[in-house]
Amino acid sequence: MLKRCSLFVLLVLVAAAVAQDSKPNFSGAWQLVVEKSDFGQPTPWGPRFPAGVTAQSTVIEHRDGKIKMRIKVQTPEGETAQERSYSTDGVETTDTIHGVPATSRVRWDGRDLVTEVAMEFDQEHIYTAVITARWRLSDDGTTLTNERTMKHAGGETKQKLVFVKKT
Repeated sequence: MLKRCSLFVLLVLVAAAVAQDSKPNFSGAWQLVVEKSDFGQPTPWGPRFPAGVTAQSTVIEHRDGKIKMRIKVQTPEGETAQERSYSTDGVETTDTIHGVPATSRVRWDGRDLVTEVAMEFDQEHIYTAVITARWRLSDDGTTLTNERTMKHAGGETKQKLVFVKKT
């Protein structure tokens, strides 16, 4: 009896460790909860990085180490839409974000997905902005949190964006 109980406890501990090490899947349609989000101080880029956001929806397709995002952002100036693609294995990818060339690296840090994006702006003089974001999925899979830090010529801006799953 003691051997069975010990074996059961061991199996439960192994299952818990495996579950904790498994990577979450971010797939789904996500809606920004503006009231729970913190956009920080305005950035020099205005609405390019959520300043005055009234709504945002993001559809994520996440499979086989690849993430594709379709993002729609609503501001008082209107709606913008963009698509982004990432590889979760740390390989550098190139993209264009709001017309600005960007290089990105995405990697896992435990169950968090960390993105590092570098963009080069030309506004009177050329400067680089680096955005580091940590994507975290709630245990029940219904809330996605993006905590990010943007380092730019004007200093540093911290934001916390909270999304709820629509589907």
